Amino acid sequence: MALYHFSVRHVSRGKGQMVVASAAYISGQRIFDSYYNKIHDYTSKSGVIFTEILTPEYVPERLTDRETLWNEVEHVERNNKAQLAYSFDIALQNELTLEENIRLAKEFCQEQFVARGMIVDLAVHEGKSDNEEEPDNPHFHVLAPIRPFTEEGIWGNKQRREYILDEDGNRVKDAKGKDMFNAVSTTGWNDPELLKEWRRAWTEKVNGKFRECHMAARIDHRSYKEQGIELIPTIHEGYEVRAMEKKGIKTVIGELNRAIRQFNQMFISLKESIQWMKTAYEEMKAELDRRQNPTLLESLQDYYDKKTQGRPSLPNFYEEMKRRGKNLSNLQEFSKSINYLQTHQIETMDDLQERIEELNGVVSVSKKEISEKRKQLKELENLEKMAGIR
Repeated sequence: MALYHFSVRHVSRGKGQMVVASAAYISGQRIFDSYYNKIHDYTSKSGVIFTEILTPEYVPERLTDRETLWNEVEHVERNNKAQLAYSFDIALQNELTLEENIRLAKEFCQEQFVARGMIVDLAVHEGKSDNEEEPDNPHFHVLAPIRPFTEEGIWGNKQRREYILDEDGNRVKDAKGKDMFNAVSTTGWNDPELLKEWRRAWTEKVNGKFRECHMAARIDHRSYKEQGIELIPTIHEGYEVRAMEKKGIKTVIGELNRAIRQFNQMFISLKESIQWMKTAYEEMKAELDRRQNPTLLESLQDYYDKKTQGRPSLPNFYEEMKRRGKNLSNLQEFSKSINYLQTHQIETMDDLQERIEELNGVVSVSKKEISEKRKQLKELENLEKMAGIR
């Protein structure tokens, strides 16, 4: 199923992390680390499908070599707690071919990172799963140096000092008589608003591809709260409860939290089902113009026929990944769609619209139940405090 995952962290020397080791891991390569005088060997790692270093035009060719690039990053940083690189982990989509996923990843990196002057080490990994019918999503890693490489051909500054001034414009001193200042990023790459923009841009790129392929699947970068999915908060369990549960002893709080998690997951699945049906409804409506009084089954058949037309052949390099091919994905989705329609006796577009409205009603009732559950949880928390349970 369509999946949204977009995480970013810092590779930090202060946390004992080595950026050359990170590069070796995501690329599945053997790289010598001249800063620590050791070899990082991940050649036995499986699942690395594609790697490439993308750079702005002015960056010298030597930095397109992975070992050279990341050893320079290590050596240019002198602080023993320096932050070395941004590390992104972003989910790709099983609904798309590997070729399409790689193209999306490269385009996104070019548009959002390289265009801003960032050097990008990109690696696409295959998803791993024991269940071939529902494989894990493939994903891509991105390592990008935090220190910018300038058009002058040198590594630039990550930040500059912005001195704190008093009302008369004089620098403010600290207790030791030193000028006080704020460290300001020279690139703006660490701006929280930019991260939001990256998340939104990735969502739009993936959903744009889904629409291009006439797919009902969609991803959403917004939090559940922003999407209007109000989940029930679990109760703080405390050390005693966790210890009992770890030993296999069931507790009232543990049982209630399990029930809450199950309810939340059902609620999320229901919302996702409604969104899928709404999107499918809009996509299939276009097929109605070609038929006179078609059945929903006929419209659905047209819809999936259109999705599988004109698929580009995959290069031999991707033969191993053909099981993720578009035709198989469409066949599985089509089968599930037919099964859903037959199970709920949905035969026309009007029937589908009624089903959507029915599920929306279930969501409304669920929201009321959530409100009541929250009141019950509050009462239970108050009882816990009175009883001294932690």
